[in-house]
Amino acid sequence: MSLDTLPLSLYRANSELQLRIARLLQDNGHRWLNTVRAPQAGTMANTAAEINALLHSAHWHSLAALPLDSFWRLFQARPMQSSTLHQRIIEDQAEFTRELQLAIDDWRNSVMAAIGMEGAQAREPNSAPPASGQA
Repeated sequence: MSLDTLPLSLYRANSELQLRIARLLQDNGHRWLNTVRAPQAGTMANTAAEINALLHSAHWHSLAALPLDSFWRLFQARPMQSSTLHQRIIEDQAEFTRELQLAIDDWRNSVMAAIGMEGAQAREPNSAPPASGQA
């Protein structure tokens, strides 16, 4: 890569990283929304089905027990839903972290290629430079 195209190459690498991170954040936001929304949709569907069944039922005494029955059913289901929700959140976060690491690795490789250091390993910021001529 020549010095004439170096600024453009670095700008491109940085822009690609920004766009990739923006896409990752957007996808992660959608996953969070779907993860939180899914249990609520199931609960609402179950409640609607119960209400519909009670409306068509001849057992009016079951209407009086509805608030108590609903409370206990929801109370017992919460720990399982919470555990499932936590597991899904952890999986989503791990996936986001993996994808972000890949984006940063690709960006680093693009920058190294732009400055002519293809295949060179990036040193740790706090590491000492290699000693020259010492055995």
